Amino acid sequence: RSGEKIVSEEENIILEAMIRSSNKITDLDSAIEFAKTTAAKGTDSLMGAANNIKGIAHELIYIKTENEDGDSVFAFMPEDTNHPQFDVLTVNNTTGEQKWEQLKTTTNSDHINSWIEKYPGSEGSLKVNIEMADKLGFKSTGVSDKELSIDVNNFLDKLIQMEENALTQIIETSPPLTIIAA
Repeated sequence: RSGEKIVSEEENIILEAMIRSSNKITDLDSAIEFAKTTAAKGTDSLMGAANNIKGIAHELIYIKTENEDGDSVFAFMPEDTNHPQFDVLTVNNTTGEQKWEQLKTTTNSDHINSWIEKYPGSEGSLKVNIEMADKLGFKSTGVSDKELSIDVNNFLDKLIQMEENALTQIIETSPPLTIIAA
């Protein structure tokens, strides 16, 4: 395709989040099947998948931003996506300090308050999207929930419309992300 970009860097992150969102996605064929099946199930299914993908994309964007900001702190995501209390491990290369963080992106403060009730004393590890940071006073990840929701929904729409050979090219050219094994 003579240098034409099929997806942007931001869309690559959303695609990686989609792949990480389901154990059913193990290869290209299963990624294509997941996208088509989810869309075919209707709005509720697609919204549920979009919210899950948005949460993982939030983590991936935070990690990418943290790792590219020029300081001595680097962030890593466990290979296993099922860590209910924490999402990201940060490591300060200068001091050696390691810290687990929980990231939340939502427009509903009840989701954040439920996590706080479930894990009392862990509030110091919580970072939230810009809108909730402004509303509730927690540390911000620097990511807008509104913008990320729009990006995820637009990408899912785009993905559903793509031909399978285009999706193959996207997956084959997606850059690897920083993942740690648990």
